Amino acid sequence: MRRELVPALLARLEDDEWFFDTELLYHAERRQLSIREVPVRWIDDPDSRVDILATALHDLRGITRLRRAARGAESPASATTVPAEVRRAATADAEFDLASNGV
Repeated sequence: MRRELVPALLARLEDDEWFFDTELLYHAERRQLSIREVPVRWIDDPDSRVDILATALHDLRGITRLRRAARGAESPASATTVPAEVRRAATADAEFDLASNGV
């Protein structure tokens, strides 16, 4: 993620648990930012303590919240759109590596 985009996107997030990444992608897409998929290597931890049911319910509440907000939101061409110069910066090849910065 480009460093100059991080504060504006993070300010929109309400969730600071498992759903935050979905919410982050949602807000980036609403602002017409370019999103690239980057493969990751998944290693299953048989000793995981994640409560799947509670996590799924939390995610469904997050999706419901985003849908309600979208119904009351302005059109995509309105003030929620990122200015063209910022959009161009976001799609440039230079990327901000969150992992190397402890995020």
